[in-house]
Formats: sequence, C-alpha cells, structure tokens
Amino acid sequence: MTYPAKLPGMTDGDLAALRDNAQRLVRRGSPQQQQNATALLPSIEAEMTSRRATSGPAKKVAKKAAKPAAAPDHPAAEPAPLVVRGSTDRALGSGGMTEHAFRVGQIVQFPAKREIGRDAARRDYKVERLLPADEGGDAQYRIRSVLDGTERIVREPEVISRGA
Repeated sequence: MTYPAKLPGMTDGDLAALRDNAQRLVRRGSPQQQQNATALLPSIEAEMTSRRATSGPAKKVAKKAAKPAAAPDHPAAEPAPLVVRGSTDRALGSGGMTEHAFRVGQIVQFPAKREIGRDAARRDYKVERLLPADEGGDAQYRIRSVLDGTERIVREPEVISRGA
C-alpha cells in the first residue's frame, strides 16, 4: 500500500508528523528522498485541507488501558532470554542486528595471545554459543577447546574458520 492510500486512515497527529518529515526530507534528504517527499507533500496537504474543510472533530488514537502494577508479593516475571540457533544465527549488537560468520557447533581456530602475529599452530575450538556484538560491533562467540575443554569468549576477528 502506498502512502497516499494510507493518508485517510492516519490520525491528524500522524499526518502532521508525516508532513513535517516530508518537508525535512525535501530540505535535507538524499536526491531520491527529496523526489519522493516532493511527490508526497501535495497528497498530504490535500488530505489536511479536506479534513479542515469538513471541520469534523480531529481523529484521535484511543489510548490503551494501562497495565495494572504487579502486586508487591507477586514480582513481575522477567522475560526469557533470547536464544538464537541454526543457520540463520544472529545476535543483537549495539547497532542493531549483527550477523555471525560462524555457526554453533562449527570448528574454528584461535591462537593463544602469545601466538598472535606469528605463524604458530592454531588450536581447534568448537563454537558453543553466539553472543551479542561488542561495543565496536564485532560479533562475539563462546568457544571451547577441542583438546582440553578450555572455554573462552572471543571476538569474530580473532578466530578463523578451520582450514583457512
């Protein structure tokens, strides 16, 4: 459905906000955004004029009933943690969704810190869990050594796929 078709169903407040955003895009948007906003503005203005002409009451959004507060002796349940598995592995990062390059169960190689920068033998680790991205946006993993079971958390740039 296109925006002009949605306009009659919008509240006056939403319509005004859409008009303001379109005007902002005309001034500061990319060339494509400017073109789209310029094409949309006459439809918005026509809808607003039509509403003013009918001078009916402004459309308002009905407010949702407030949820009752949890009783002090019944603490609110905490939401279950997000568990992500499978070939579409993703984790929430600081900037939204960050795609992981490795899957749970995949064997990767990670050098010990003293070996980074050298052509030392890399150790095999199994990806145990996908973790959220760090502050820099790098995906993180919990990995377990195939040799001795040692676990560690690593950033994606620190590991390589086996055989690479």
